[in-house]
Amino acid sequence: MSADAHEAYGDREGHNYVDHLSDLVNNEYGRQMGEKIAAANPGASESQLRDAITREAKNYMTGGNYARPSDFE
Repeated sequence: MSADAHEAYGDREGHNYVDHLSDLVNNEYGRQMGEKIAAANPGASESQLRDAITREAKNYMTGGNYARPSDFE
């Protein structure tokens, strides 16, 4: 996936293995979240889907459920 390509081929300076793992986990969650929202709202416009995904992403971040490098140490 393109998000993972950035993790694999992007600027790696100062980016260690546990940072990489947490990024990959969060990328996968984001993809699954987008697919779930799109499937639950088949008639939604791109703008409506974007808004719903943005709301869910904010909930994910403020809820503290995202993967952190410390989760892999």
